[in-house]
Amino acid sequence: MTSFIQQWLTFFSADPVLRLIQGALLLFGTVAVYLVCYVTRDIILRTRSFLYQLGSILLVACLPVAGFFLYLLMRPARTIKQREIEQTTAEILKLLTEKALLEEDNVYEEMTITPAMFKEKILALSVPNL
Repeated sequence: MTSFIQQWLTFFSADPVLRLIQGALLLFGTVAVYLVCYVTRDIILRTRSFLYQLGSILLVACLPVAGFFLYLLMRPARTIKQREIEQTTAEILKLLTEKALLEEDNVYEEMTITPAMFKEKILALSVPNL
């Protein structure tokens, strides 16, 4: 088992200090690649602007840790999907409001509500049937 591990660790130096530096560089490189992949995925979900996408990816690729924090400050607040859902919800709400107003106008044209009828409706809604 130890020969198997040593076979894969031959690219590390025999000197412990150099081995520590090599391990730290390997860790930093792994984190940098992860940050670039994360930003690439995130910015593609948040905007369709190619220049904005390219600028964000290059910022994180050139300045891995500091660029990532700068990216978090300047990225769009919502994803494209969230903006589309908000827009669709607003349209549906507008249509429902218009429909309710039209129905409300028709109800008032057909009948008038007296105070006694209103009180009766309120009591019917507030007192549960036992």
